[in-house]
Amino acid sequence: MSEQHRPDEHSEERPFSRLADDLQPRLIGGPDDYVLRANGPVQYVVVANIEGILGALFASDAEGAVSYVVRREQGPDASNSSGFWRDLRRSAKQRGLAPTEALAEMVQQGGYPFPGRALPGPWQEAPSLAALREEIVGDGKWHREPRDLKIHAYPVIPFRGPKMLAPQVTEEMRRSARRPPAG
Repeated sequence: MSEQHRPDEHSEERPFSRLADDLQPRLIGGPDDYVLRANGPVQYVVVANIEGILGALFASDAEGAVSYVVRREQGPDASNSSGFWRDLRRSAKQRGLAPTEALAEMVQQGGYPFPGRALPGPWQEAPSLAALREEIVGDGKWHREPRDLKIHAYPVIPFRGPKMLAPQVTEEMRRSARRPPAG
């Protein structure tokens, strides 16, 4: 390159190159998904794992919204669980389910054990998404580790295999336990 075509290091002029042009990002597609926010009333269920309340799944048929509100106080477990719920939500959208139908399916499937599962009981209603965030994320009204959460967060799985026998303590075992060590 000659001296007269080289840009001055202090000038605003940039060399001509396709690599030097500014990028122009364009959204060209993506997976079908529900609206992730709602302005009106929402129905919700609380999601928990053994560590505590992770957040809430909510739905609004009027606005076509289904999503997951994370309770940030629970740390990475709560944030990381959102991917599991996102995949279930997108799957429901692809099958054409209404928002409350999608919520019902998500509640039934649940994530065991890491992403948590919906606590049993009737769905609750919040006047808005902001109110739901206050209820779940806000003032710390939820105890971080409720005593009975283990019962609600993990289903009872019936054991169908062979029964394991408990060891029988024999008189010989008792005598050997009472003997002084040989020394």
